[in-house]
Amino acid sequence: MRLVPRSCARLCATLALVLCASASSPLRAEGPLPAFTVVDLTGAEVASADLRRDGRWLLIYVTPESTDNAELFRLFRAPALAAAVDRLTVIVGPGTSEQASALRARYPALHGARWYVDADGQAERALQLDATPFSLSMEGAERKTSVLGVLPDTTLMQSLLERWVAASAP
Repeated sequence: MRLVPRSCARLCATLALVLCASASSPLRAEGPLPAFTVVDLTGAEVASADLRRDGRWLLIYVTPESTDNAELFRLFRAPALAAAVDRLTVIVGPGTSEQASALRARYPALHGARWYVDADGQAERALQLDATPFSLSMEGAERKTSVLGVLPDTTLMQSLLERWVAASAP
C-alpha cells in the first residue's frame, strides 16, 4: 500500500473543494458580469459594465464585518499581489460607504484598488452569492474563474491569485 504525502493529500482535497464549488454555482461559467449597480466611495453610481478593465483583473466581494476579509487581504502583502493591487476591484456589501471606507483604511496596502459599495445588495443578488469573500478573476469584461471563501491552504490561494495577476502583467 502506498501512502500519499500529507501535503499532496491536502492539495487534492482543496482542489476537489474548488472544483465542486465551481460546478455547483451558476456564476462559474464564463461570460460577462451580470447587470448591477454599485456606488464608489464618493457616492457616484457605477454600472457593472463600467467596472471592466483591460486585460486580467480581480474582483473581490466582501461583507463589512467578515473575519475572513483579513485572511484574504493579508495575501496582498506578497510582492506579486502587492504589485497588482491596481488591478483589484473590491466591492463591500451589503453595506455603507462608511463601512467600506473603514475597511479600506484598515488595509493601506490595498488603497490602490478600486473600492465600491453594494448598498442595497444588488450586486450580491446578481452574482448569486451565498457566502463571502468571493474572488472572481476577470479578463476584460469576461468572468474566468472564481473562488468562494478563502481556501484552507492560504499558500494555494495566494498562488492561484498570483498566477492570475502575473499572467496579466503588462
